[in-house]
Amino acid sequence: MEPLDISQGPDNSSGNPPLERHVRELSALYEIGQALSSVHDLDRLLQLAMEHVVTLLGIESASIILLDEERGELYFKVAYDIRVGHEQHLREVRFPANQGIAGWVIREGQSQIVPDTDSDTRFYRDVDVHTGTTTRSIICVPLRTKDRIIGVLEAINKIQGVFTIEDVRLLEAFANQLALALDNARLIQELQAARERLSEENRYLREAMAQTVQFDALVGESPKMQEVYHLVERVLNTAATVLLTGESGTGKDVIARVIHYQGPRAKGPFIAVNAAAIPESLLEAELFGYERGAFTGATQRKPGRFELAGGGTLFLNEIGDMSPILQAKLLRVLQDKEFERVGGTETLTTDARIV
Repeated sequence: MEPLDISQGPDNSSGNPPLERHVRELSALYEIGQALSSVHDLDRLLQLAMEHVVTLLGIESASIILLDEERGELYFKVAYDIRVGHEQHLREVRFPANQGIAGWVIREGQSQIVPDTDSDTRFYRDVDVHTGTTTRSIICVPLRTKDRIIGVLEAINKIQGVFTIEDVRLLEAFANQLALALDNARLIQELQAARERLSEENRYLREAMAQTVQFDALVGESPKMQEVYHLVERVLNTAATVLLTGESGTGKDVIARVIHYQGPRAKGPFIAVNAAAIPESLLEAELFGYERGAFTGATQRKPGRFELAGGGTLFLNEIGDMSPILQAKLLRVLQDKEFERVGGTETLTTDARIV
């Protein structure tokens, strides 16, 4: 069967009187509007919305798939199936943004009815393989914000009869409200993250200002110290990672501050971390940050030192005390400038200079 062209005229194949159909749509939109105004937990709101979609359309499952533009992938934000409930395991599923019905809808910006997935070459079967489910038919509509499409809302497997154009219209109305909620949540998260970042940077900067050093802070005229001065001058105006070696108390932190404050990154933050002073169980979260719910007590997202040091310098002291596993993660940052927060899947980058 070919995908239905939903740009055609009205469809009365459902057999419902127009008044009854409009009452159903208005009731559904009212319920979602009430939820938007009364439920402040976005995840819970989306779960309730999926339950509404499943009930009102008479389908087996519904899901929201969002676009990760940075990684060029699609991922499940939330999914609900009448047979198994909320499918948390689907949050681990990612697939290329150019694949599937969802990828096509995001790219073309048009809603789609697919009455028979077996006959549609766009259908991406890997999700069914991962979940052990069978997708027979789909409605997929775009989630639009003011300036872009952020993902799709999908309805899967009509229990009785077939999907109709009226089902599409109803799903589009849901999608408009959900896209607004998602975009507002994104803006709130960005503002909160920026506020936290500024607060942390301000604290570190206040600490650093009290310890700002000049070349004059370096004392000694021996040949060895002259060699140190020469090496510091060579690396000052580069972006090279710097390894400082020496016994405790020999002034590695002073050299690190000179490299920062006398170099082109002087206006950026200088953040120092003593790996030996932080318990191993907390060090990864301290360096890379963590997502809300990553562990007990993680009530909100917190940026790590690599994020906070962006545009500046991160001084890692006593790295030899790190575990081999954590050293391997550190090596990845040194080589590729990439890392993930604890409990997160999004790959982040840092331009901090590492000393």
